[in-house]
Amino acid sequence: MCARGGNPCLEQTLESYELCCLVETFPSNHTSLDDFLDTLQSAFLYAKTVTLEKTHWPQSNAVMLRNRRIGCGLSGVAQFISQRGCICLFNINLLIYITNKFLIYRLGRIENLV
Repeated sequence: MCARGGNPCLEQTLESYELCCLVETFPSNHTSLDDFLDTLQSAFLYAKTVTLEKTHWPQSNAVMLRNRRIGCGLSGVAQFISQRGCICLFNINLLIYITNKFLIYRLGRIENLV
């Protein structure tokens, strides 16, 4: 089955019965790239862990366990750009993408690397 809808905010594409699992990070609250990458890893692992929790709906449980779909958002982007510039934000986004793919690979979900 493929995802055809979204959560109410349309921040994440979802299948029928799938729950939204978004985590927010605030890059402007960090003093270094390593500090921010630690936060990203924690956010990623927290969100993936939440997808293992059971709900009261068997249909949702089946979809959530199959997909374990999460979203990791950046909040305070304008604040970050005013502090560190657009090029730095581009580099952070690239690192988020690479870190996400690496963590997915570490968890054994290689098919999600597309």
